[in-house]
Amino acid sequence: LQPTTGDLWSLLQPIGFGVGFWKIEKVMKDFPGLGKELTAIQLVVVWLVSLVWVIADHQGAPDWLAMQGAMSNVNTAVAVVWTGLITTALTVLLQTTSLGVLSSSETTVLYSTEPIWAAAFANVVLGETVGLNTWVGGFLIIAACVSSSISPAAVQEMMANWNSEKN
Repeated sequence: LQPTTGDLWSLLQPIGFGVGFWKIEKVMKDFPGLGKELTAIQLVVVWLVSLVWVIADHQGAPDWLAMQGAMSNVNTAVAVVWTGLITTALTVLLQTTSLGVLSSSETTVLYSTEPIWAAAFANVVLGETVGLNTWVGGFLIIAACVSSSISPAAVQEMMANWNSEKN
């Protein structure tokens, strides 16, 4: 197997999110109560980067008539509105405001459980099957979250207590 450009993007994505969370946390601490304004700035940046990406992908302006035709389909229009308002704008607002209350390390632990929630909702809502790989992956995610939440001193104390009970 040869690594691909997609593999590189997959490695860079968590670094970008982590740095972004850290910076947003810092801004929210400096300017509490400005979650909506910071969210608006983030959404404008997402829009601009997306626009540049589309222009680069299409070697110029995309086919606006084709886009208009696609948007005339109600299912497509609803999906686009849902993606823009709920899965982008609302989640960015919730993430930004939560970073005003929690630290970036705490929120990163919470966000790490997203694949578990996605699998659970897919199972309940769509009837997706949960296989062995999903269970193992979920266990590893939970184990990583728990291990990152436990201080080394607490682990040493727990091990010392366990050893003293064993003897």
